[in-house]
Amino acid sequence: MNIESPILTPLPPSTAEVFWETNRQKIVASIIVLIVILFIIGGTLLWRRSYQLTADTLLSDASDRTGWQKIVTHYPHSEAAAAALLLIAAAQRNEHQLEASNATYAHFLKQFSQHPLAISALIGEAMNDDLAGHPDQASNHFQQAAVAYPKSYGAPFALLSRVRLLARLGKTEEIPRALQMISSQYPNSLVTRMFLRQGGMRRSN
Repeated sequence: MNIESPILTPLPPSTAEVFWETNRQKIVASIIVLIVILFIIGGTLLWRRSYQLTADTLLSDASDRTGWQKIVTHYPHSEAAAAALLLIAAAQRNEHQLEASNATYAHFLKQFSQHPLAISALIGEAMNDDLAGHPDQASNHFQQAAVAYPKSYGAPFALLSRVRLLARLGKTEEIPRALQMISSQYPNSLVTRMFLRQGGMRRSN
């Protein structure tokens, strides 16, 4: 007795198989592109970390303008370069190189205008003005620093420095208004409390 074998009908390909066969080259290319992008991102992050760490190490080892300048030259976009520029400008002021100091502060503000220490450059320029014998200009610079960076740690210090200049210049009529500005805008600042206490002592004398 002969039994005929059943005829096997092939199953149609699934939707996934059809999709793969139709788009295989595009999918493989997309995966390769994704891998390359991830590799570039990872490499960039590692480079940035190495860049910052190397600059930080150089800053911790530097103790003079030559060392600080190397950081600015070779790692100009690092946090260490920002600190190095401020150190260079301060050193130049101490050596009475006021024009060079102002140029360094201007360089800092151009490169790091949004840096948390940016107000320090404006305060530095004001201090240079005062040393150069231009107290009125220095007073304006202190005011501009506080206005430009009102939320900065240095804003109340800039305003209090301006008040001291006003007192030195004998412009006592402007002092109460300046003190009121400090009191209202920065009531919790340690600098504010200390200086308001001094201001109160002056008014009582």
